[in-house]
Amino acid sequence: LIDQLKGQIDGLGELIASQHEQEHREAITLSASVARITEEFSYELATYQATVVTNFDQCDQLVYSPTQWESICRNLLSNALKYRAPDRPLNVQLRTKVTGGHVQFIVQDNGIGIDLSKHHHQLSKPLKRFHTHVEGTGLGLSIISSIIERNQGYLFVSSQVDVGTTFCVTVKHEEAP
Repeated sequence: LIDQLKGQIDGLGELIASQHEQEHREAITLSASVARITEEFSYELATYQATVVTNFDQCDQLVYSPTQWESICRNLLSNALKYRAPDRPLNVQLRTKVTGGHVQFIVQDNGIGIDLSKHHHQLSKPLKRFHTHVEGTGLGLSIISSIIERNQGYLFVSSQVDVGTTFCVTVKHEEAP
């Protein structure tokens, strides 16, 4: 219980910081950023025999705050690991798509999914959790949403229970300085 409370306090601090800080923006190479983050999760990925497939052919460079971008990626990969299906190996696909002056960063998994008919309006609310069988603070999607909205982007979620979830982060496509 103490560890869970500490995690929630740390997460609330990250959420508050994400709402108030204006960070330095620079060109980020997505393939390198995702490689660093998947390395952080290498133990979990190996333990669960998970595969991570990337395709950044349409856009491998993004102008964004590196700290904020890695927080988004880290939270989405962490969610895929937490909410994996127990009866099949986890498969996570990360890709980009460029559409009309925007970049879509898409993270798709084959996990347990979210019942959006019940939880759609609560997705980005702090301390909301939809599955209680795993540890978590209920802050990851709040942090992600806060960062994306502060940067004039948006988050779209599609999910099917027992099939998986897709998160689509859409941000402005800016050329590197």
